[in-house]
Amino acid sequence: MQLKKISNLQITLIILSVIAFYRIYVLYTLPYHFYFDEAYYWEWSKRFEFGYYSKPPMVAWVISLFTSLCGESEFCIKLPSVILYFLSSIFIYFTARRLYDEKTAFFSAIAFFTLPSVFLSSVIISTDAVFLFWWSLSLWLFVLSVKDDRLYLWFLLGFAGGFGLLSKYTMILFLVSALFYLLSAKREVFFKKGFYLSLVVAFLIFLPNLWWNFQNGFVTFLHTKDNADIQGKLFHLNTLFEFLGSQFGVFGPVFFAVLLYMLFSFKRYKDDENYLFLWWFVTPLFALITLLSYISRAHANWAAPVYISASVLVVWYLVSRQKMLLLKTGIIINILLGLVIYNFDAITNILHIELNAKNDPCKKTRGWERAGEKIGKIIKGYDLKLVFDDRMSMSELIYYIKPHPFDALFWNPSKKTDNYFALTTDMNRYKNRDFLFITKQKREDIKRYFEKITLIKVVKIPVHKDYVLRYYIFFVKNFKGY
Repeated sequence: MQLKKISNLQITLIILSVIAFYRIYVLYTLPYHFYFDEAYYWEWSKRFEFGYYSKPPMVAWVISLFTSLCGESEFCIKLPSVILYFLSSIFIYFTARRLYDEKTAFFSAIAFFTLPSVFLSSVIISTDAVFLFWWSLSLWLFVLSVKDDRLYLWFLLGFAGGFGLLSKYTMILFLVSALFYLLSAKREVFFKKGFYLSLVVAFLIFLPNLWWNFQNGFVTFLHTKDNADIQGKLFHLNTLFEFLGSQFGVFGPVFFAVLLYMLFSFKRYKDDENYLFLWWFVTPLFALITLLSYISRAHANWAAPVYISASVLVVWYLVSRQKMLLLKTGIIINILLGLVIYNFDAITNILHIELNAKNDPCKKTRGWERAGEKIGKIIKGYDLKLVFDDRMSMSELIYYIKPHPFDALFWNPSKKTDNYFALTTDMNRYKNRDFLFITKQKREDIKRYFEKITLIKVVKIPVHKDYVLRYYIFFVKNFKGY
């Protein structure tokens, strides 16, 4: 009996699945707690909205879906990231296969799934995991729509693009890249009704978020503008070099070097239609973020959607030029970097390196469970609402104090709407009430707002010798209002 040959897609799925199950194991045994943004998004998920303070709603919706299925554990809340990056890699496979061949598709999917940034992001619940899922799906559907011109494909593209916008506003740059490509190579698409159908569908899906922003003073758009920090001191060579240097870690040293070569080789390959397609989905966004890093600042992950198309572009170049050793070396180096990320604590223990505030990049994810337990015991005897004065502490402690104090309030005497808690809570509604005020500072300045303040306890949670979580818990009587 002759055994059926395993297809290239099946081999790809097996390898991706092995890596994904390893990441799920890592996630289950992770020695770290939430980074505060993760807890922040979880709190959003407790209230269904079409928008939130700093981001569109998709990440909160995804968390809500998963917690309804498997509970409120850190593992369950983070699990969507592993699954979404797995699916994104499959869409990259299909995109590369349609543009090139099975071999390029195989290595493109593996290359993306083993990027250092994907190793890290797969164990963090973030907007990027959700956003890149919709971007990679949209890229595949755009390839199919342009090449096959089926009305249902354009409809699905609009669907994916709309949900991409509900994940992160950077999705608008997908449209920018698509328009550049169509103007340069496929102008006939502008005479196809499917193209306009996709735009209408995407807009209709995005419309509820626009309406939510209208009702809330366009707070998310204003935050996005402020995040770019273009009103501060401009032009910094150091931030430019920091951003470019960080991309060697995000995409991997070999692949990023090859990508830079490919971007500057436009004249040599511009007559290749598929190169041109991928180039337009890499260059505008990467150039914009690089420019922004020079003008003000840019976080390393802001260029993340670039690496979906870039994975295909770099792999195609290395495969077509028969530079397989360089390709495999790039993947192996990235996997090793990923293993270092996942086994950071074990490696430092083996090397007898004592972690401290300076050499521990994970310090902000440590100690929160102990802090929540200790503070929870102290406040148990008080039937009072909690008040916090910074969103990081509020995010973390709402999750780690049990039962979760969802009715906590945010201290905001300036009345600035600069975070989700400032948007959704208002202490002025609770005049003449008593509270427990939890803060990192002694906060002598709050005395004028209350009839009396009494220090109950100072909670100290040692993380390292030079890094301690410290919280002052005050009983504050008779709030007078801001």
